[in-house]
Amino acid sequence: MKKLSELFGEKLFVVNAGIAMFAENIRKAGGEAADIEWRPPAKGNAEILKKIKKIKFGTKKAGG
Repeated sequence: MKKLSELFGEKLFVVNAGIAMFAENIRKAGGEAADIEWRPPAKGNAEILKKIKKIKFGTKKAGG
C-alpha cells in the first residue's frame, strides 16, 4: 500500500464528520485529520425533520 504522501503528492489533511475510525486510519497513514461532531437533524426522523423545516421555512419548501 502506498503512503498517503505518495498517493496525493503532499501531506493529506481531512475533515472527518462521522466515523472516528476513518480519521484514525488517516492519522496512522501519516495524514492529519480534524474530527467534528455531526449528527443528522432530528436523528434522521423524517417526520420530525418535516416539522422543523415547516417551522424554519414556513409553508415554503426548503431551498425554494
